[in-house]
Amino acid sequence: MDSADGPAVAGVILAGGAGQRMGGVVKPLLPFAEGTLFSCCHDRFRPQVCDLALSVHDGQTWGGDGAVREAFSFSGPVIYDRVAVTEKDRHHRAGPLAGFLAALQWADQQGVDWVALLPGDTPFIPQDLVARLLAAARDAGLPSAHARSAGRDHPAVALLHRCLEPALRGDLARGERRVWRWLSAQGTRAVDWPSGVSWAEAVLPLDPFWNVNQPQDLDWAQSMVAQPTP
Repeated sequence: MDSADGPAVAGVILAGGAGQRMGGVVKPLLPFAEGTLFSCCHDRFRPQVCDLALSVHDGQTWGGDGAVREAFSFSGPVIYDRVAVTEKDRHHRAGPLAGFLAALQWADQQGVDWVALLPGDTPFIPQDLVARLLAAARDAGLPSAHARSAGRDHPAVALLHRCLEPALRGDLARGERRVWRWLSAQGTRAVDWPSGVSWAEAVLPLDPFWNVNQPQDLDWAQSMVAQPTP
């Protein structure tokens, strides 16, 4: 499924977190700007990939794919993380790596070699995210690449080759849950971005991979986008 511009890259937005620090809400559905955190992620991510899926936690009571699509106002494929949890797993979830595995399995089903992962609470991603991650991974001859800004690695904003699926499946079964430890063990290339994000014809002094962790984070970012300074 390559194109004249290079290999096709599928995308998956990860929305399976428990959102405990936000009161147990589905963070990507929180209102933000003129939509939701998810809609902002979607609008910046969708043009960069050949197909886009939404990953949610299998234990959430959605009532089927249709209910998920309705909740997120999303018309694309819905995939679920179905990793067996242990008594050590917080909130009965295996964490972001479970979403990684669901994404790799879906990409393999689509016949796409590369899949880009994006947390659903990261609404400021650069518009060249996928292209730069792909170029970095291919240039380095590595099966993955991830974003970095201001010296901070963002391993959940990553590009993976589908060849990693067997290793991840096995590592999850053995209890691996740490995204950075797993990703670095596979061989990954960090791609740096400067601070500052384009928003409403302005450049805001924000980390492009900023994400919501606490209510005050959302309030602060909302105030930034409400009246962008040219």
